[in-house]
Amino acid sequence: MFCQKCGKENSDDATFCKSCGANLTKKSTPTVKTEIRDHYAALFLSLLVPGWGQWYNGKTWDGLIIFGAFLILCIFAVTFSSLFIIIFLIWVYGMYDAYTSADKINRGELGFTDKSRLFWIPVVLIILLLVVVVAAFVYGMIGAISPAPATTTAPSIQVIPQPNIQGWNEHTIPGTHMGIYSPQNWITTSQVVSIGGKEYTVARFASPDLTTDVSAFSMDENSIPGGPAASEKEINQGFIDSDTYQGFMTGISSTNTTPLTNIIQDPNYYSISGHPARKIEFDEGNAHVLCYFVIPDENTLIMELMATTTQATNNDRTEGVELLQSVSG
Repeated sequence: MFCQKCGKENSDDATFCKSCGANLTKKSTPTVKTEIRDHYAALFLSLLVPGWGQWYNGKTWDGLIIFGAFLILCIFAVTFSSLFIIIFLIWVYGMYDAYTSADKINRGELGFTDKSRLFWIPVVLIILLLVVVVAAFVYGMIGAISPAPATTTAPSIQVIPQPNIQGWNEHTIPGTHMGIYSPQNWITTSQVVSIGGKEYTVARFASPDLTTDVSAFSMDENSIPGGPAASEKEINQGFIDSDTYQGFMTGISSTNTTPLTNIIQDPNYYSISGHPARKIEFDEGNAHVLCYFVIPDENTLIMELMATTTQATNNDRTEGVELLQSVSG
C-alpha cells in the first residue's frame, strides 16, 4: 500500500509508514497534497527532450529507451528522411506516456520513489548549450566593435577589348599552363633565353612585316623580387605592387644591350583576360615597347612584351593588343 502522506510504498500488512511514520490504518484526510508528480511538468519536459518526463516520474528505463530511440533515429534520418515520421510518433508518445504516468502515480496506481538520476542529463546539456550561445554572442559583439583590418585595393582597371579570335590560331605558352591566340598570318616561334642565370621559355608572335612583336615569357615565381612570399602577396592583393613593378623595370634595363629611353611607368592597371596587369613603356632603338606583367596564379608569372616600330600599321598594333588580351589559363 502507498502512504497517503508521503506517497511511499509499504507492505500490505504495515501499520505505520516506514518512511514518514504516518499511521497507515487511519483513513482521515491527508494533511498534505496527494499530488506527487505534476503531469503538466512531465508533459513539458518530454516536449523539450523525449524521455525527460519519464525520468521526472522516476521511470529510468522507460525514459532511456525513448531518449535512445529518438537520438539514434535522428542520426539515421540524415540519410533516410522517411524516419522523421517515426521520430515524430516517438516524441508524441513520450509526452503522452509522461502525462498519464504522472496521473497514475498521483492516484496510487504506480509506485514512485524519486526522480531518476538521469533526470539531470538534459539539465546539463541545456546549461552547456546556453554557455555556448552566450559565448558566441559575446564573441560576435567583440568582433563587431573591433576595428576592421586594413585592406589594400587596386586602382580601377582599364579593360582592353576582347580580341576577335575567329580565324586565329590557339597556342600553348611553353613552360606555363596558359594559352594564347594569334592571327593565322603571324609568325610564331619559341626559344629559351637566359636572364639573370635562369632559363625561361619565350613564345614569340610577330606580325608579317615584323613591325610588331609580342613575346610571352614563362617565369618561375622565384624570379619575382622577394620570391614565393612576394608572389603570394601579389595573388592576395590581386595586382602587382610598386616594389615588384620597380623590380621588373630594373631587370629589363639590366638585360638589354641597347639603352632604354623615354621610360614610362604607367600608374594604371590593365585587365589581361581578367588578370590585373601592370604596363611599362619605353623606347629601344627604333622600336616602341609596351611591356605587361601578369601573375595569373601562384605557379605562373608571365611577362609579355609588345614591341612596335614607328612603321607598324594600326592594324598590327591593334592585333598585338588583342593577342595580349587573348591570354587564357
